[in-house]
Amino acid sequence: MEEIKFAVDSMLGKLARYLRILGYDTLYLSDDDYLLKKCLEENRVLITRDKELYNRARGLSLRCLLIRSNDLHEQLFEVYNIYGLERKRPRCPLCNGELKNISKNLIKDKVPRKVYERNETFLICNNCKKIYWYGKHWDEINKILNKIFQNY
Repeated sequence: MEEIKFAVDSMLGKLARYLRILGYDTLYLSDDDYLLKKCLEENRVLITRDKELYNRARGLSLRCLLIRSNDLHEQLFEVYNIYGLERKRPRCPLCNGELKNISKNLIKDKVPRKVYERNETFLICNNCKKIYWYGKHWDEINKILNKIFQNY
C-alpha cells in the first residue's frame, strides 16, 4: 500500500504541524505554483482552504481536499475521516524531517538540565537537528489527537 503524503497550503499551518506529528510526510508551502508542482511530482494530496487553488488542482487531476472549517479539530477530523489517518512515528513539526531516537548521553548539554533529568527518551530531527522529548506539551497534543481518534 502506498504511503500517503500531503501538501498543505499556507492557510493551514497548524494542520500541517499535526499531520507531521501524526507521522505523515507533509509539505507546508506558500507558493501555490510550487505546491502544485510538488503534488504532481511526488503524488501528494493537496489540502487547502483556497477555492481557487483547489479548482486548479482538480484541473490537473490531483488528489485534493478543500477544508472549510477554521477549527483545527474539525480540520483534523475531516482529513482523518477521508484518508483514514493513523498514528505513526512523528516527523519534525517544524521542517518535516524524520525523527530518530538519540542516546540520552549525547544530548546532555543540548537540553535544559531538568528536561534531561526527567526524561529517558529523546528524538532528534535528521534534517534540522532539533531535539524533542515527551513532555507536558506532548500531553496537550495527545488530548487533541485522542479527541479526533476516539470521540468522533
